[in-house]
Amino acid sequence: MTLDSQTLRLGRTEAQQEQDFFAGINRPKDMNNLTGLEAKHVPKLLLPPTISAGQPFALKVQVGQSMHPIERQHYIEWVEVFLGEVWIAQVFFSAVRTQPKTELSLILTEPATIRVQAMCNIHGMWEHAVEASVS
Repeated sequence: MTLDSQTLRLGRTEAQQEQDFFAGINRPKDMNNLTGLEAKHVPKLLLPPTISAGQPFALKVQVGQSMHPIERQHYIEWVEVFLGEVWIAQVFFSAVRTQPKTELSLILTEPATIRVQAMCNIHGMWEHAVEASVS
């Protein structure tokens, strides 16, 4: 008999379910229909409407579609930015006096996948990626 993941979660404690968040990288199932947890944790990437090849542009990143709450016991530790599989930057946040958002100046010479990973101290790593085209 095979059990699906939802059946396996039944009867599990909250602590056991939270452990599941640290089992891998969490990604939204449907960006157009985020769950409450996804809406607070999936990185939001904002790109300019046009990116010119070889010219700097601003990549704005915030964690959560509306900003992730920051509390001493629950906060975003860091975000990492990748172009494809190549690591570009990492920004750290404290549990107080910061918001989980940042802006980076990037230069693309060809289309690329921009990926951002964010680490929540309670709900693990979350990732979102967008395709960036250049003109």
